[in-house]
Amino acid sequence: MLKTNSNSAIDINRNTAGGIMQFKLIVTNLDKLKVKKMERIIIRRAYFDDCTIGRGSYKGFNFCVLELPDKGNQKNISCIPEGIHVAKKRFSPGKQYEVIEYVRIPNRTFIQAHYGNFTRQLLGCQLYGDGLKYLDGDDIIDITNSEKTIKKILSMLPDEDEFEIEIKG
Repeated sequence: MLKTNSNSAIDINRNTAGGIMQFKLIVTNLDKLKVKKMERIIIRRAYFDDCTIGRGSYKGFNFCVLELPDKGNQKNISCIPEGIHVAKKRFSPGKQYEVIEYVRIPNRTFIQAHYGNFTRQLLGCQLYGDGLKYLDGDDIIDITNSEKTIKKILSMLPDEDEFEIEIKG
C-alpha cells in the first residue's frame, strides 16, 4: 500500500513472508521535482518482401526511412521492431561520424540510423533520407540525400539526453 501525507512523506506498507514491512520515504522540495517529457521521433512504415519503407517526422521535419524487410527481429537481417524505443546521439568510431543509436532493442546491439542509400548497406539499421527512388537498377527501392537528412535531424535533437523513436506499422 502506498499513501502520501501532508508532510511530503510517502508511507509504504509491504506484505512479506515475515509479516508487514513499513517504510517511510521523506520527500523535500516537491515543487522542484519535475518529470521531463522525452523528445520523440515518429516513424510510420510499410512492409515489403525486399525492404521496409517509412515516413518519419520530428518537430515538423518530415523524412523517409529505409530498412531491411521484417524477419522477426533477427540480428543483421531484420528491420527494427515496432514500438517505442529509446535512442541517443553517438559518435560511431567505425563510421567516423555521429549517428542515432537505439539503446535497448531486444537481442540486438549497435542498431543505428546512419548514412547510406541502399539496403545492402544495412545490418539491421535504418537509413533516413528526403526521398525514395530506384538508384542502382536492382529492383529494391533506395533512399536519397541520406547524409543531409541525418545531419538535419541530429542538429534538431537534444545533445545530452536520450529521446524516443516510435515505430508504427
